[in-house]
Amino acid sequence: MAKKSRKFKKARRIKPESGNLQTAEILKQFKIHWKNKEWEKALVSYRTWCNRTGGKRDSKIEGELLFRISSIFFRNRQFQKAVSHLQDSEKKNPDNRRNTEYCRGIALARAGRLEESKEIFLDLNKQYHREIVDYFLEKEETIPESVLWDPAFPENIILEFWRNLENPDENKTSSPALISLKKAYGIFSSGENPAAQLSSLEKKEGFKDMAVYLQLLAAVSSGSYIRVRNLLQKSPDVISDGKGNRLLDLYLENLLKQKKYREIIVLDRIFKEIKVIPPSHESVLNTALFFHGIEEIEKGKLENARVLYDRITVETPNVLHNKALINQKSGNFLKANEYWTRLWSKTRKPKRSDSKSLRESYAVMLKFIAENYRRETLSGKAVPIYREVLTFVENDRESIEALQEIFTENGHQHLSVNYAKRLFEMDRVNEEYFYNYTSALIESKRFDELIPLYEEACNRQPDSLFYRESLEFFYTKKALDLRQQNIDELKILLEKIKALSGMESFQVLYLEGYIFHREGQPRKAMKKINSAMEMAEDHYYAYHLACVLYEDGFITQAMKLFQGITSCGCPVSEELTDVSVGFLAEKNEREKVLSLCRVAEDSLQWDNYFIADLLYYYNQPEWAL
Repeated sequence: MAKKSRKFKKARRIKPESGNLQTAEILKQFKIHWKNKEWEKALVSYRTWCNRTGGKRDSKIEGELLFRISSIFFRNRQFQKAVSHLQDSEKKNPDNRRNTEYCRGIALARAGRLEESKEIFLDLNKQYHREIVDYFLEKEETIPESVLWDPAFPENIILEFWRNLENPDENKTSSPALISLKKAYGIFSSGENPAAQLSSLEKKEGFKDMAVYLQLLAAVSSGSYIRVRNLLQKSPDVISDGKGNRLLDLYLENLLKQKKYREIIVLDRIFKEIKVIPPSHESVLNTALFFHGIEEIEKGKLENARVLYDRITVETPNVLHNKALINQKSGNFLKANEYWTRLWSKTRKPKRSDSKSLRESYAVMLKFIAENYRRETLSGKAVPIYREVLTFVENDRESIEALQEIFTENGHQHLSVNYAKRLFEMDRVNEEYFYNYTSALIESKRFDELIPLYEEACNRQPDSLFYRESLEFFYTKKALDLRQQNIDELKILLEKIKALSGMESFQVLYLEGYIFHREGQPRKAMKKINSAMEMAEDHYYAYHLACVLYEDGFITQAMKLFQGITSCGCPVSEELTDVSVGFLAEKNEREKVLSLCRVAEDSLQWDNYFIADLLYYYNQPEWAL
């Protein structure tokens, strides 16, 4: 007893609210499944809910759900399952027996169980259905799978037709016309063409409409496109009524499922000619044009695709996307941007909290627009779009690369270097990013930032001659820039330069001489400086060394190099003599400028007019007098 008591106490501790919440949730799910026409799930939820609440199941609800489940099986051609569920439905809800039995008879017929089907139709006094089943029993055949419609599909239409006949005698079941019509329908049901059986009826007053309709039904069912087209053109007045429109809607939808897009497009022309437009035609045609356009795009027939898409009467995001894509592939980039921009305006702008894939797909569209502007040399319009991409995908490489290239091309180095740096920091071993970043720093004259970059590159690839020579160059430049301010750091830099290269350059020789000069060792200094001057055989090297010598007070040595360049008389000599005059003129060295010009008179054939013009250019016109 004690044991039972403990169990009882444990059971009492369960909160009653929990059970209520569960049953409420199950009922909610049942309603959702019902609304979504998920009949099997709805039945499971309903039975679970009844079990949880202890309520009695409503047989009519269960019967209705079973009936609806059977309809799904029937549409999916699972006829045996449809029969089984219809039997269960009838047991649950006997009040609906006649309707359930009627449907079961049709399902049995489609399942090939014709004798059982016949008995049901006999019991229900459905003579029309029984005769159809008899037709197949006499032929010892089953109803073909190719027949898409319920065998009883036209019954209401036929009865409506009969009621509208002017001759009341035709209501008799023994009427030859009725017998012919039934035979024709039987032939149609077997998948054959009933045209011959119906030809006599077309001439009989009051029967033409039904005969044409049944021929159209047969042509549609068999998928005979040519027969459908001929019937439409032959008897548009018959087809255009309500019955014909319903049938054509079914036909169009079936063509769409079969991906017969060309046939739908052909029918559009015929419909316009005969002035018969089925209700679903515009929607079906737009869909056919859309998918046929995709087929043409995949084949590379872009002009065909463009013509098809121009006929589409709706502007959905998918249509806009493909119109943009067609123009994109055709090279009509600004036209493509018209459609991309319209698509952009119809697309919800993602938030930072949205998934990465959603933000990236939105960014792809923006990049298409920006890239098209670049192709049309409208990079100014591309910049804000690329920047917007980066608000959704912070490190989108394509956008950062594009912005870096645009700003480099337009000479905005201070902006270019920032994007080049972002790319490099994303992938420090990418040689292209390294090159672009260092080039941007050089263009921006931010030389101090280059040394640690090349040091890192040399550590990563110590055998790279390019990295070693580049680092040596920037060490040397830094050494020359700080030589007058910091001798100690200059010495450290020279040691680093020597460690990188076993050969001494003219800059290293000069800097060693400069150190001796600063330390009061003039003989050693001049020996190094003279060696540097001898090594600077290239005119450009000689010019740069002459400028350094002048700035450090070695005027005689500087003038020797300047005059040596001028006396050569080659094209490079003339170019560098020009800038040498400018350098000395800026230092207000009148006599040295005139001395250099006298050498140029002989070596470069400069006349007084040319010299006067040059001095005027360098803001010293009075020196020419």
